[in-house]
Amino acid sequence: MHVNDYRYLTPGARYGLGILTGNAYIDARLRFLDLRSGAAFGEQSVNTSSTAWQGIFSAMTDKQVAAISRDVVQQLKAR
Repeated sequence: MHVNDYRYLTPGARYGLGILTGNAYIDARLRFLDLRSGAAFGEQSVNTSSTAWQGIFSAMTDKQVAAISRDVVQQLKAR
């Protein structure tokens, strides 16, 4: 995973300051490699974003990373 840009936002910041904290986001590129040969077998852009207007229920960075991880595992299971 290569992260192009991100804005880290903790749950504490969101709970304490609400919409004033702005949005958390991740802009990244995933590259899938065969561990035996090292050959690439796919690439994918990943972009997540929260919305400050959802207040404390908005997805912070930790939830966005977890969602990306779940998505990658699901894609690899399907292979």
